Amino acid sequence: MLQRNLIVTIDGHKRIEFDRSGGIPAQERARLDELDRMLGEEGVNLNGQHIATPDQEQKAYYMVEYLLNVLLDDDMERAALVCTYVGTRLPNLVGVHARTVGETFDVDLQFD
Repeated sequence: MLQRNLIVTIDGHKRIEFDRSGGIPAQERARLDELDRMLGEEGVNLNGQHIATPDQEQKAYYMVEYLLNVLLDDDMERAALVCTYVGTRLPNLVGVHARTVGETFDVDLQFD
């Protein structure tokens, strides 16, 4: 089955795309695993609640929100790593479509 890329848009503008067709270099995989470990140890905040021991999906949803903030800061190096994290942890996610609402986002996640 052909895997579709993950595309992230903010206010209708494509900001970043994760290409699922290529491999991930070992060094980047190690960074993703370290990020995963850190999120598991520190927990995440989702919907105003702290989750002390998040599962894989909760970590990925937390990172979607983080990705949008990193993109607004135009930190493309960090955005690439976070987008790769989200794209590998949520393999059926093909679109993150965000609309800025004041200082927050209205987010629509598109799954294949």
